[in-house]
Amino acid sequence: MKSSRTNILIGTLAVISVYISGDVKAQQNNGMPDRMVDERWTKREVIGKARMISESIENKKIFDSVERRLLRHMRALRIPGMQVAVVKGGKIICLKALGIANVEDSIAVSDQTVFPVHGVTRAIISVSIMQLVEQGRLDIYGPISRYLDDLPRDWQKVTILHLLTNSSGLPDCWDPIDRVPDHDDDVSWAKTLGTSILFEPGGKFLLSQTNYALLGKIIERVSGMPFAQFISTRQFNVAGMKCSGFGDARDVIPHLSRDYCFYREIHDHREDTNRLQVAARNWPEFVWPSVGLNTSAKDLAQWTIALQEGRLIGKNAMAQMWKPVVGWESSMEKNGLKEGYSCGWEETTFEKRRVHAITGGGKAAIYFFPDDDLTIIVSANLGVHAEPDRMAEAIATIINNYNP
Repeated sequence: MKSSRTNILIGTLAVISVYISGDVKAQQNNGMPDRMVDERWTKREVIGKARMISESIENKKIFDSVERRLLRHMRALRIPGMQVAVVKGGKIICLKALGIANVEDSIAVSDQTVFPVHGVTRAIISVSIMQLVEQGRLDIYGPISRYLDDLPRDWQKVTILHLLTNSSGLPDCWDPIDRVPDHDDDVSWAKTLGTSILFEPGGKFLLSQTNYALLGKIIERVSGMPFAQFISTRQFNVAGMKCSGFGDARDVIPHLSRDYCFYREIHDHREDTNRLQVAARNWPEFVWPSVGLNTSAKDLAQWTIALQEGRLIGKNAMAQMWKPVVGWESSMEKNGLKEGYSCGWEETTFEKRRVHAITGGGKAAIYFFPDDDLTIIVSANLGVHAEPDRMAEAIATIINNYNP
């Protein structure tokens, strides 16, 4: 007799296969029966979850082509669930919600499903910092010691710009492999403060959760309110983001999709398992300004519209936020356009078009194409291997160069 854990695994894989492939026959997998039928998850129902906002014939063709490409991507990478939003000319032209948000209970992804977007959080924090700069309450070139007390001596020369561009040289305050016991925030932060700076600030790019953890603390010190409240008031409410907030897997978050993966963490590395399992997502609260945002593609689409319309920050602040500061190791020039890391974003090109890009957890991405007035937003619930950047580029290619 199979164990209950084995039965759950078999049922889970069957649902994923049926839902994503649109086939009522599950593939044989590790000795599972070759016919597992679940009529709830058919291709017809999957497509029914997608929604086109603009009804023009041309947009309908693009919509169908994008949907086919998404389904191929999900099948190839075994992604349980995904959301996509496309913004063109300041309007959301289509939303897509495909697959399963909660595999255990067979709950479908909808427009209201909330995904953890990990490093995309930094885009929101960057805008908050620029809002305070616009108000004259922060100096982006000023040392962080001006706003925070009791910092190690060699940290005090780090500037806010160094934090924004991940060029501070500060050690990482949160290693997901070598976790501090019991997730004690104070112990973890004290451990970080006892670590020396790794290189001269501004010298190069090195992603460290400490940078945006400190920015969260600076937002709280300068604004006089918790960083999440400041962001809710100054961004979520302004943009009409009704599904967005901060937290991790320990919090009760309405409509939250589970995080899944095909690996397990073994001390200092990840080992592929080829078996779907729930991903660990428990972080100290002080790293939420770096990775703690939970939101929907629709909410992020509304945020990008508010940003581009100048309802969050002005044009000068936006230009400063997207100015490359730290270059690639090879060169700052490519295709005649400057590239590099800006304030939380990557400034790059795709098919000779400028791109403001930000990704998180190998599962979420925002891609601005300013020359085309186009934004692509992708969120998935498969960590590390969902390739949202490749998906965003593929959708942009379909929209800009439509081929049936």
